[in-house]
Amino acid sequence: MTELLGSTWLNYLVAIVLLIISTLVFIKIHIYSHWKRRGIIQANASPPWGSIKNFVLGRTSIAEVFAEIYKQGEGHPIIGFYSFLTPALVIREPDYMKRILVRDYDHFSDRGIYSNRKIDPLSYHLFSTDGPHHKEMRYMLSPSFTGSKMRIIFETMQNCSSKLCDHLCKLVSSSGKGEKTLEIKNITNTYGVNVIASAGVGLDFNKFDEENPLAEAAMKATDPDDTLQSLRFTLAMVSPSITRLFNMRFTPKDVSDFYLDLVQKIINHRKSNNETRKDFMQLLLNMNEEIEKSNGTDTRKPLSLDEIAAQTFLFILGGHETSSAAICFLLYEMALNPDIQARLHEEIDAMDGNINYDNIKEMEYLNMVFNETLRKYPAAPTLIRLCVKDYMLPNGFLIKKGTQVMVPVYGLHWDANYFPQPDKFDPERFSPKAPTHQIQPFTFLPFGEGPRYCIGKRFGVASVKLGVTSILSKFRIELAEKTKIPMKIESKTFITNPYKGLTLKLVARDT
Repeated sequence: MTELLGSTWLNYLVAIVLLIISTLVFIKIHIYSHWKRRGIIQANASPPWGSIKNFVLGRTSIAEVFAEIYKQGEGHPIIGFYSFLTPALVIREPDYMKRILVRDYDHFSDRGIYSNRKIDPLSYHLFSTDGPHHKEMRYMLSPSFTGSKMRIIFETMQNCSSKLCDHLCKLVSSSGKGEKTLEIKNITNTYGVNVIASAGVGLDFNKFDEENPLAEAAMKATDPDDTLQSLRFTLAMVSPSITRLFNMRFTPKDVSDFYLDLVQKIINHRKSNNETRKDFMQLLLNMNEEIEKSNGTDTRKPLSLDEIAAQTFLFILGGHETSSAAICFLLYEMALNPDIQARLHEEIDAMDGNINYDNIKEMEYLNMVFNETLRKYPAAPTLIRLCVKDYMLPNGFLIKKGTQVMVPVYGLHWDANYFPQPDKFDPERFSPKAPTHQIQPFTFLPFGEGPRYCIGKRFGVASVKLGVTSILSKFRIELAEKTKIPMKIESKTFITNPYKGLTLKLVARDT
């Protein structure tokens, strides 16, 4: 009897091993030859990760993974790759990018990113919605980001940058030496959340030495050291079919409950006290009021509580990390390039503290430095599009409906064919008078392009520039003993971030 049982289990074990081997062989030979059978070059792939193994396992940033795929396609306008078991495409030719992002947008109008409005209402925002709902939502939200609306919010943002400067001045003066080495990423993170909290939803958390529940909620939703949350984030972006299969939520439930309750309290407070604020939340509430008073002449539908919460939460998630990282990267490059920093100091000093929404846009050298920072460290290292109807490329290749298409922004920005000496920080590339080289259209895409162009660009740019001018008006930035050179990029998030923070030395200026 014992021998019979042992034999039975051995048979089961052998069957399982053979099944696993057969499955892996099938994946390797059949699934991972999809693009080869269709006649195009394809990136390396290994089961079950496909071509994105190093990112999924936290070894390499998503920016560098797609840059490597981009390089493997050298000499070809497109290259196939595999997101786990799903075939997808990376576009390499700028003209094809123009077609996909702008000219033939109706074929690629969706991102195809996972969201679940029923169980996770905060995931159903402008970035993740597709089809008619996205078009309607963008139409409603776009007026909130015009130049005139930004001027209303700018004063609130300036208050945040002043508090940032005051905080840094206290830290540096406390050393008694006129200089101090700081972990700057934590400070810029707080600044980013403060700007969003104040200018986004009207919460006065504009402090650097106290707990901020909004910052904690945002961090919990994007924490790269939280393995489960990182997995949710990754699957929602690169393999929505798996996320959908398991009916997963992206936002942790306690974060969702906290934020929905917070938004409800903010709205109730403003209505009961007839209070208005200069923030994004107020713009949405004003829009709702206009629609309700139109007696049906305004065809838009008022935003629900969930929709207001989702849009403002996206504002928090997308805004504070991107702004914080951009400030860090810019300051890092200033420390590495003191001659560039000195020239930027001159331009900032010439403003004599007279900064407003219009003249900060006209600071020519700041614009050049800012653009070169985004060239080397684009916040969104890849753009995601989903083919919604069959599309024929100029080379005769048919992209079939349902195919995910990637535009490798980071790869483009570091391509020596478009940006000579890509590792060199050269603001003169963006000189409006005498650029060091001509920038080919659709090779510089820090905010995307076309109808899904980043709607919050004006806000993000203003936030970063205010933070930078406030810091550099008072301090010189230098490398510290613990500054990591070269910069290493965080490998567990989709936003380009310094790995494990950034340490720099701030030296008080004699201005």
